[in-house]
Amino acid sequence: MAAYHSKLIALDNIGLGSSAVTHKGVTFELLDSYNPDITVFHARPEEGIRLKDYYQDIIYNWSLANGLKMVCDVYWQPDYTIRVFAKQPYPEIVELCKHSENANNHKDKAYFLKSVINPPWHYWKE
Repeated sequence: MAAYHSKLIALDNIGLGSSAVTHKGVTFELLDSYNPDITVFHARPEEGIRLKDYYQDIIYNWSLANGLKMVCDVYWQPDYTIRVFAKQPYPEIVELCKHSENANNHKDKAYFLKSVINPPWHYWKE
């Protein structure tokens, strides 16, 4: 979904967007043909990249071999992130990471107290 909304050429490592991935999986040759400037990985802040999931080990090794460096983590939850690697540190990505950490890196209780305790009309502005 992120790749679709970004309007960038994207390679989906699960195979939803590429018949080549569906039939042959992700390979160095396929990555070389796409030659991405950015790669992203499912990760956990405490554990790192989940290399055994969906060819992430191949993509990670290709990224390192082609000079991509870790930029930052986009936080979905305190224990679930998307780790971004890129050929250069894109300011937009760095800003997104900072914003996501401030907004989403809260334990469940803190998030609940901040967001759910207030009644819906608390947010109404006239």
